[in-house]
Amino acid sequence: MHPPLSIGMQAASIKSILVLDSASELGPIASYRTGVDATDRRAIAISGIVQGVGFRPYVYQLASDLRLHGFVKNSAGGVLIEVEGETLSLDSFLAALTTRPPPL
Repeated sequence: MHPPLSIGMQAASIKSILVLDSASELGPIASYRTGVDATDRRAIAISGIVQGVGFRPYVYQLASDLRLHGFVKNSAGGVLIEVEGETLSLDSFLAALTTRPPPL
């Protein structure tokens, strides 16, 4: 488990991002299809003012742009994201969440 990334931002008022699980700590997940890059997975919990501000559609669009797959849903304290794809895309996804959240 990774430590929470505390970020102070105006947009979406995200309090913290916590990467709950990362398959990269155990190595990439092997692909069963020949010629396909290995994939990785992240489970991410985000707390703060992220409900009712268009955060889930923003996450969906960001993941789609990066060719990632998974889901995003509301949780008791914020939003839970499960996402998988190429490691570089996952790193870009997490960087965008922390540096470019949607405006309120």
